[in-house]
Amino acid sequence: MVKSSIPSELQKLVEIAHNMWWAWNYEATELFSDLDSNLWEEVGKNPVLLLERMSFEKKEKLIKDKVIIRRMNDVYAQFREYVDAKPDKKRPSVAYFSMSLFCIPSDRRLREELHLIPTNDNEKKK
Repeated sequence: MVKSSIPSELQKLVEIAHNMWWAWNYEATELFSDLDSNLWEEVGKNPVLLLERMSFEKKEKLIKDKVIIRRMNDVYAQFREYVDAKPDKKRPSVAYFSMSLFCIPSDRRLREELHLIPTNDNEKKK
């Protein structure tokens, strides 16, 4: 498989994709889905894989789509506002880490191979 490069006009998507923030932001998940809904499903709704596997021709087409570019810029502005927010020093900070985020692969085929979800083959073996 050949990875296609990301045009500079779409670099904001790469930054968003590499931060779990997208997972709880509806506008971000909808944006990734709308870039290529079939591929989005194929890659298990993983934005990093989506961008890696998307053809260069498709990315070039997206650059010319003013609606997508506007939506990307809007989502990126929300993302930066979240990331750049200064902590309130008067309130205690709390961090929550869930190992399940790190242990369960997002790719459905990999989850099947690891027997984390049943497949028809697994069900026949029972």
